[in-house]
Amino acid sequence: MWAITLEAIDADKVDDIAIKFFKQSYSYVDITNKILRDDIWFVKVFVSSFGQQSSRTISIESKTGKIISCE
Repeated sequence: MWAITLEAIDADKVDDIAIKFFKQSYSYVDITNKILRDDIWFVKVFVSSFGQQSSRTISIESKTGKIISCE
């Protein structure tokens, strides 16, 4: 029987996931902070579009890369 092992999503891949997600809605995306806690990446991002600037946080599951939430 074969076992499939998933490699954890590393910091560079988390950046890619967050940037691709936010680029769908924002013209400017800058990752300001990221931390791995309890198998979940929390990525804080500065975004801007049409002169509106804000800070957002996205949560990404570290084993699958699935986006859990965005605030």
